[in-house]
Amino acid sequence: MDEDTLDHLLVAAANPDIAKEFTAADLPKELETVANRPGEDPFVKRAAQRVIDRLRGWEVLSAAIKAPDSSFIPAREVLRDLGSDESSFGVALHAFVTHPDLAATIAEAEGLVELRAWVGIACVLAAYAWADSVPNELCRSRAFDIMRVWQNIPHYREVRTDHSIFLNLIQRLTGTVTDSEPPLTSTADDFPA
Repeated sequence: MDEDTLDHLLVAAANPDIAKEFTAADLPKELETVANRPGEDPFVKRAAQRVIDRLRGWEVLSAAIKAPDSSFIPAREVLRDLGSDESSFGVALHAFVTHPDLAATIAEAEGLVELRAWVGIACVLAAYAWADSVPNELCRSRAFDIMRVWQNIPHYREVRTDHSIFLNLIQRLTGTVTDSEPPLTSTADDFPA
């Protein structure tokens, strides 16, 4: 297995259904062989281990979703991993929003407020990025307004500062706002800190 193939497997494993199928097909066992093979390229070993970790991570996150009253702390690392690159982030976000079981559970379970905050922030940032690319000033301005409201919501600050994908998006989007004409009712200074 080469590094590119493993990178594609990593992105695919950001989808919980695909991760479950990979696990059922004993992919982690195959990847452990690659990760432990003497003389294997170190980048390939690291990529194989990342896929293994992601597959195991879904088990941790699924357990937290199924038992929302338990501690969510172990699942935070899984969210960090899913948000570590834009492709995985997009695949995971799509699953959280469209997967019937996940979406319903996330929306209803009281103990999943941190996961709900992660999904909500991600959705607004995605809408903001789209509005900025069009450019749609009204949509961009409303996305800023939503983020301003969220500043007082529990776990907003933890999620915003704890996940590198959000920090990267906020930094890029703030630069975009600074470099272009300001939105109708918001400026880069208004962006939630």
